Amino acid sequence: MKNWLIAIVVAIALLAGGGYWWYTLQETDIASDPIDAIPKSAVLIISYPDINAVWDKFEEQDYYESIFPIAELQRYFSRNLLLDSLIRYDQNLKKTLSGSTIWSSYHTTETDSLLVFHAIEANGQVSNQLLKSLTASISGSGILSNISVNGQPGFKLVVKEPFYELFGTVTNGLILLSSSEALLSESISQLNVGKSLKNDDVFRKAVDVAGQNVEANVFINYSNAPAYLQKVLKPTLLHQEKLIADFASWTELDLNLNDNGFTLNGFTYTTDSLNQFLNLFLDQEPKSIDFPDYLPSNTASFIFFGISDLISFSADYREFLSVHGRLAKMESKLDSIEKKYGVDLEQNVLSWMGKAYGVCITEPRSSSFSEDTYWIFEARSAELAKKLLSDLSITVSKKNDLEIFKETISGIEFGQLKMGEDLIGLIGDGYQDFGSPFYMVIENYVVFGTSKEAMEQYIQYLQADRTLAKELSFSRFIENLSSSFNVFTYHHLARSENILQSYLNREAMGVLSRNKNALGKFEALGTQITSTGSSFYSNIFLRYDPEWEASEESSWKGQLDVEGHTTPKFVKNHVSNEYEVIVQDKKNQLYLFNLVGKQLFKRELPEPIESEIVQIDRYKNENLQYVFNTKNFIFMIDRNGKDVKGFPVELKSQAETVLSLVEYDNNRDYRLLITCKNKRIYNYEVDGTGVKGWRHNRAGDPTIHPFKHLFVKGKDYLITGESDGKIHLLDRRGKNRVKVEKYVPSSKNNHLEVFKSSNSKLTGIYITNKDGLVHRIALDGEVSTMNPGKFSPEHYFKVADLNGDGEPEFIFCDLNMLQVFNYKKEKIFEQRIAPSASRPKLVKLDSDQFGIGFCFSDSEQLILFDSNGETVEGFPLSGTSLFDLINVKDRIIVCSSGGENTVTIQTID
Repeated sequence: MKNWLIAIVVAIALLAGGGYWWYTLQETDIASDPIDAIPKSAVLIISYPDINAVWDKFEEQDYYESIFPIAELQRYFSRNLLLDSLIRYDQNLKKTLSGSTIWSSYHTTETDSLLVFHAIEANGQVSNQLLKSLTASISGSGILSNISVNGQPGFKLVVKEPFYELFGTVTNGLILLSSSEALLSESISQLNVGKSLKNDDVFRKAVDVAGQNVEANVFINYSNAPAYLQKVLKPTLLHQEKLIADFASWTELDLNLNDNGFTLNGFTYTTDSLNQFLNLFLDQEPKSIDFPDYLPSNTASFIFFGISDLISFSADYREFLSVHGRLAKMESKLDSIEKKYGVDLEQNVLSWMGKAYGVCITEPRSSSFSEDTYWIFEARSAELAKKLLSDLSITVSKKNDLEIFKETISGIEFGQLKMGEDLIGLIGDGYQDFGSPFYMVIENYVVFGTSKEAMEQYIQYLQADRTLAKELSFSRFIENLSSSFNVFTYHHLARSENILQSYLNREAMGVLSRNKNALGKFEALGTQITSTGSSFYSNIFLRYDPEWEASEESSWKGQLDVEGHTTPKFVKNHVSNEYEVIVQDKKNQLYLFNLVGKQLFKRELPEPIESEIVQIDRYKNENLQYVFNTKNFIFMIDRNGKDVKGFPVELKSQAETVLSLVEYDNNRDYRLLITCKNKRIYNYEVDGTGVKGWRHNRAGDPTIHPFKHLFVKGKDYLITGESDGKIHLLDRRGKNRVKVEKYVPSSKNNHLEVFKSSNSKLTGIYITNKDGLVHRIALDGEVSTMNPGKFSPEHYFKVADLNGDGEPEFIFCDLNMLQVFNYKKEKIFEQRIAPSASRPKLVKLDSDQFGIGFCFSDSEQLILFDSNGETVEGFPLSGTSLFDLINVKDRIIVCSSGGENTVTIQTID
């Protein structure tokens, strides 16, 4: 019995030992957190909650085709594609890796600019089995060999196209992959020691705020960033590395892929001390963004800072400089200036400085861009800034025995601080050309530049209202960012090429140059940091716009107080010979804008405008005035919005028709004709007095057709008609030149159309009845008809020579269909149009051709068809009203109402 007992005990021991031995062979370790495996040398960390979903969405974006072929990104994409494939398609790994978050980190070494490391938590499989499944799955991707890393079994994969190496192992329930065997070894050692990035309190804060329903979470480690900067910056700029390392600790950003680019939103964290630059803004309230109103539209790059308490900011900045050993140098420079000039320069600036300041670089013409660089300060008091800067300018000029510079250019006073070497170095490195800066005060902003010419160029942009805020591409860009900031940077990538050349080393510029076409489709990059009081809300936006070159500065907006009432119309500035845009809003305010959206005048009228606004040369001196009518008045105003002598003319009764302008003999001999509700017809001279001898004063029925004018074979025909269908062909005095015996009742939406041709059989007056039957009234009074087809009583009808062949085309718009016929009743074309289409408008395309324009209110689109029914190149455009069009220097310019109570001027090259 005892022997049996001993045997049983031995058997149990052997079974237990064998079980333990088998168990240890399977390496069923408790899984570590993937974050524990990330080497602490990481510059950048990205976590992918669902890499398959990210890749799918990435492939859907238009920019995928642009950046995927870039050779420098191929290795990165290839590794991600490998992971995507393993999770998506490999049946052995699909269940194990399904739902796993992939953590990727990026590191620098002396031999490679960027190494990559991946850590993935497996779902339940033991390490030994998982390693076998993993190596089996990737064996077909390249040349696979077994290796040992820190005593841990692993593998090496060599992929030939594109060439890269991948090292991997499975440990602690994690799959670890790296482009560097040394980095993989570092990770394993870190897991064994038990110390990781989670020991960094600031990093843990960043992980805690990471968004869940996003494409990826991005973490930036500022302390390790300088190592990467060494790989891309010119050697002369490596002193900038410490500025990056001391900027903050960690930033967490949630990545979202959009049709128009990459958006990243999250938080930036700092340590508690003032040794990090961003802490200067921690207690500063964010500033609203208004400085783009004072930057030129050709701005390539800017960085602006917003502050709420200048005194505390100044004190904290001094402490920051002290911590970094730079305060003594600044104080020495300030003391030297005060001793030489008797001026406390710091207090001078602090006395007038407001809540924002920054640096702006306009598009440089070379890699040396000092003349394109401007320092810009908001002023709490423009007048105080002018006085203190002027006093300083006088003081330093006299002390240095130099002529005082003061000049007024375009109504703006310029000054210069002729301080030379005394000022260099005080405002930071890289601004050696700001020793004797020029300055000007524009509204509540102070601008400093390096030359008089640079300042003149700057003010020319602002006075033409060509500001960054008015640039369409910037307006679209800033919609993706917050409305306030403490730190705001912007880089228009194409305009910044010369700036990049001055900062990046040859290798980095080579990458950009080789991929210029692909990267050029990305328009701008912006970053924004806003204090929350305990951290910083951070935005990064990279905008994709492959058409930005075609659209750049091709659209401008003028702001109305309320929605527009009239269709915006192009008018001529007789002084500059430039085109401008005139429009009235629904508050009866009349506006004049230039072509970049700058308001030239705003004039309130007593009631809405009824007629088209037309220009005349009343005094025959090449100066132009605007003429139009409301229900009760005829107005004539000058280009400044002021009434011309004799106007407004108050009508005896409310207007029945819109005002018609008739010019006799093409010699600026104008008449103003209008019919009123009292059934009377009024004919005015351009001085506002009635035309003497006018005889056609009263009609039997309301005269509903605005006057049209034809001049044929030396005779004038003034043409109108009454509500009962009676047509009048009058001479200059109002007498019947020809009597039309037949009455022609008109369709409800249409008025008399006139057409003049070298063929007398085609010249005449045209109108449709309610069924769409076309009546032609010849100049001898005879009436003939043409039946192109059946139309509803709601149809619209126009007559025009669309193709310039001298023959009329008949245009019908009815029941969502546009149809055009020639005078032989042959259909030229038809086009289906949207149910929300406006009435059609004839638009002059060039000297002898017309188009047919519509606004589709539902889609807020403008459409224009040519004489063949084809959409004119460049259309559709955005807009909420009918439009006007002009041709200027081989460009089509279109004005219309836009959204948000605007007038939009759009250019088609």
